[in-house]
Amino acid sequence: MLSLRDIEDIDLRKKYHMGVVLSLMKEIHKKDILPHLKTLLPFVQIIASSDLHLTELLLLYILDNAKSKNDELIIQLFADIVPVRTVNLGVAM
Repeated sequence: MLSLRDIEDIDLRKKYHMGVVLSLMKEIHKKDILPHLKTLLPFVQIIASSDLHLTELLLLYILDNAKSKNDELIIQLFADIVPVRTVNLGVAM
């Protein structure tokens, strides 16, 4: 069995979709997820341009599982990177 902790962050970031998902899973229980999330935003933006459903799932995963409760800031970070034509992520602000 492979532990996510054994995979280097840089290796995870090389794979946009799975890299972002695995990287979030690896770091989700940190006291403050925001610094890590900010490093992933360029990759999340690429995902958002082609897969809004996955982007919404990422946001919901973070909101449901992150120990830090900066929900409004996290939602705003996602809103800022989602293409203008699709700002509604299905999350009430």
